[in-house]
Amino acid sequence: MPHAIVDGLTAPIDRAFGLLAQFIEVCPEEIWVEKNGGWPVWQQMYHALVAVYFFVELPGEPAPPPLARVEIGSLREEGAEPLTKDQLRAALGTARTWVERHLAGLGDGDLSQLNAPLQAKTKLEITQAGTLAMIAAHTLYHLGSLDAALRDHGLKGVF
Repeated sequence: MPHAIVDGLTAPIDRAFGLLAQFIEVCPEEIWVEKNGGWPVWQQMYHALVAVYFFVELPGEPAPPPLARVEIGSLREEGAEPLTKDQLRAALGTARTWVERHLAGLGDGDLSQLNAPLQAKTKLEITQAGTLAMIAAHTLYHLGSLDAALRDHGLKGVF
């Protein structure tokens, strides 16, 4: 099954996850717990990571256990106890592997197929190609807020 288009669509996702990894390494602890864009920095990163389990389901496999309550991961409630960089570093690896496993099961011909689980949740017709675009766009959106937190403190961002 051909994968040229799928491979091309994975580049923005890989870039987004790579930038999240860089952010974890360069973000000072005092910024990690600070609010930026309405939410604590650590919580925005956590939200970006757990969103991949909303966008993509692996048949017959439950998503990994959450590190915080759903309300915190979905940005409906501010988390009182911050997750650590080590926790989110591990969560990033798990989320990345989850998406890679999904991608491994897709061929170019699958990209026009609807993502039925996501359609059931959102009531929108979203194709597999659209899902990949959403993962990259959503992650990069939150990464922009994270990057702004660094720049607001006179630090170089990861973008």
